[in-house]
Amino acid sequence: MVTLVLALFVCCVTLSAQKFAIFSDIHVTPGNANEAKLKAAVAEVNKSDVDYVLVSGDLTNEGSDEQLHNVKSIFDAFTKPYYIIPGNHENTWSQSACKTFNDLWGADRFVFTVGDLVVVGMNCGPFMKMGDGHIKQEDLIWLDKILSEKVKPGMKVLSVNHYPILDDLDNYRDYVAILKKYPVITHQCGHYHRWRLYETDGINGLIVRA
Repeated sequence: MVTLVLALFVCCVTLSAQKFAIFSDIHVTPGNANEAKLKAAVAEVNKSDVDYVLVSGDLTNEGSDEQLHNVKSIFDAFTKPYYIIPGNHENTWSQSACKTFNDLWGADRFVFTVGDLVVVGMNCGPFMKMGDGHIKQEDLIWLDKILSEKVKPGMKVLSVNHYPILDDLDNYRDYVAILKKYPVITHQCGHYHRWRLYETDGINGLIVRA
């Protein structure tokens, strides 16, 4: 299934409210029902007043090169800017140690600024087959550095990962320790395939359904 969420961050952007469409756990394989739903969702976003699209992982079922290329061809129809990270399905069963993902989308992490909102996302693995989610040390260092550079007084942060900042992510405490240095409005993620609001050490989290 494909969930389309329009999140309005009224107080977070200086010039105007921004709308984000959030895609997570779409699990598309060529010819399955989710493929048709994804094409319809992309068309819906293109017709809407959404400003940006966030894709928080599990684009495919097996993470194969064929499935990644298929999803990329569908996302190429977006007329709105979109930002994407892989999920555990792309990492666990990748045929290329995630090289294909990076070749198609340029990187497995992103950061961009909209008015006074900094949006940041990164890969959470797993990097061992069927292991827990994990954020690489180099990505934690990058996160702290990039936020220290981009977050100015009065700005806020939207964090995006595939995993919730809970026990499924084995080093989530290291991630949260960095986030707590900055005014984070929420951590948006998927993975659980159900709606859930939660809080971890003062950081609010939003899990979206598949």
